[in-house]
Amino acid sequence: SVGRLHLQKNYFQLLRAFKEFSKHFPDWKYIIVGKGKLEKKIKNLINSLELQDRVILKGFTDPQPYYKKAAFVLFGSHYEGMPNVILESMANNVPVLTSNFQGIEKLIKNNKNGLVFTLNSDKDLIKKMIFMANRDNSRFISNAYKDVSKFNLKKITEDWVKLINNI
Repeated sequence: SVGRLHLQKNYFQLLRAFKEFSKHFPDWKYIIVGKGKLEKKIKNLINSLELQDRVILKGFTDPQPYYKKAAFVLFGSHYEGMPNVILESMANNVPVLTSNFQGIEKLIKNNKNGLVFTLNSDKDLIKKMIFMANRDNSRFISNAYKDVSKFNLKKITEDWVKLINNI
């Protein structure tokens, strides 16, 4: 996961789900890139879930090296504007498992270019984490990369030029 350590980002649910997920995938690590006011509470939850050796808090740093190593990106926000982390993941060929916050359907088409889980349903999240970990996600990656290309600066500039020329 990449993002501020804030209630909006829903790390408490993600960590609870990872605890259960890790029973099925004991060698997997959960890396969180970000910093924020909930850092101490998140560390306390990591300790109480006995995940100290499995969850790594990287703080505020460049997420690019972590995208390159990620099996998938876990995004659990309750709400977002334009989720840059999802766009970055798609552009870096990393499959996305995201919450069903309002508006996500404009970026992630469930089971086409990523997976969407039901907010506040640990059961649904765990099921979809296991699904992502057990399969070849190349179809998600390919579809996501095509979809994110519409956010390319050159494409957006061309669209604006066409719009202005038609006025």
